[in-house]
Amino acid sequence: MKRREVLTLASASVLGTAGCLGRTEYELGSPSVASIDGPLTLAIEVTDRRVTVDSPGELVLTISNESDRAVQVRNTGVWPLGLLALSPQGSDQMQRSLLLTDAYTDTDRVEVTPRSVEGSNEELVDSLNPSQSVTVPYRLDGARVRRTGVHDLQGYFEPPLLSVRGQGSEDWTTVTDAATVEIAELSLLP
Repeated sequence: MKRREVLTLASASVLGTAGCLGRTEYELGSPSVASIDGPLTLAIEVTDRRVTVDSPGELVLTISNESDRAVQVRNTGVWPLGLLALSPQGSDQMQRSLLLTDAYTDTDRVEVTPRSVEGSNEELVDSLNPSQSVTVPYRLDGARVRRTGVHDLQGYFEPPLLSVRGQGSEDWTTVTDAATVEIAELSLLP
């Protein structure tokens, strides 16, 4: 084999390997859920920990009304949890990673493209009856991960997760700092 052929083959194999190494993979850690003041509880289950560009990770969120009275839940975009993001602790909102759900495609109040997110500011209010739960799966696409580390579960455009009020009350309680999830980078090298 001539020297040029060897150099060409070596260059091609290095470039091929570099393409594989450029596709970062992540893993979702176990969520930490804080108690919410009031009648609601939040539960999060990570059903798919591995996050890649081709195969998103999945978190299943459940909010439940544990009281003996109906409560109203308010949000924007989609009810009940709205547009959600994982926002790195201690960073600005520009580093947040959008969580995706099929509910975005079922409404005209949310538009998600690979490079942007638009949502209506129209308030959506509905009731959770006593002992009623709502479960919504959300996905994290590897292309939307901005940073690794511990992330707060927040609204995409504003930090509050949602607002809640008891039956007959005029005052809304804002729910923030309800949960954290860690995103860790996985090494692709053996």
